[in-house]
Amino acid sequence: MPANATLSLIDASRNRSVVASLCYGQMDSTVRVPALIFLHGGGLQAADYGWLCQTAQMNSVVILALVRSAAKDSATSLEPMVGDAVLLWRKMHACNASDAASIFYNRLVGIALGGHSMGGAAATLAAATIAREAAHVPSALIAFAPGFWGETQQSQRNASAPLVFMPALLLVGDQDCANEAHTQQLPLFRSLGSAARALVVLRGANHCQWASALDPQRCNFDGCGDLTAAEQQGLGWAVALRFLSAALPSSAAGWPAFTRYLESVGKSRWQYL
Repeated sequence: MPANATLSLIDASRNRSVVASLCYGQMDSTVRVPALIFLHGGGLQAADYGWLCQTAQMNSVVILALVRSAAKDSATSLEPMVGDAVLLWRKMHACNASDAASIFYNRLVGIALGGHSMGGAAATLAAATIAREAAHVPSALIAFAPGFWGETQQSQRNASAPLVFMPALLLVGDQDCANEAHTQQLPLFRSLGSAARALVVLRGANHCQWASALDPQRCNFDGCGDLTAAEQQGLGWAVALRFLSAALPSSAAGWPAFTRYLESVGKSRWQYL
């Protein structure tokens, strides 16, 4: 399904244009819905995550996906994408909290940050940046196989993760040969400041199939995985939706309900911490 709209912003402080695709389903004036700002993986773009747009339109979730980090950005530099995420989060927060002309005015129950691979790492740093600077913070963090590479990025992770005190979900496949759970996800998980955090390792999932357009030439470090792309995306999003239901402020059941879900459903599908 195509995006509902495109959002274009200018960040004058960085002399930078930021464009994001906006996807959402039927907006019921009586129901508040969750929103997720999503950042793409290195070398990818929002169009590679079309399944997220379709899922948003089917499940009453608002997805604001960064179309593409500027071509001039280094594939190994997180800072430009972090700045983009902060700008997008502040815009959605303002739409919900104070812009009476916005379709999202007082309609969002929470605004989470998330992303895949490089985007998941950037979302983590963006959550910490907002927490340092603002009274209002993202409602949650959802990172699909985030990766911090090299001494600089790992130092950024170590400094920022303790500031991520909002609920956090890390999702990774046990056949991910790029950002493996024990080398990438576990150090991040252990460093997070949140008491409500989960690391879920999906059986049969790999790294590249979080993106819709799997190109073996672009992902030649990764096996095909025992799950199809549709199976991996569907299973991961099922966990993410449960997480959002537990993590957002309106949740009546809360975090214990999410951990019971992981325990009751997950033995054959995932491992978790």
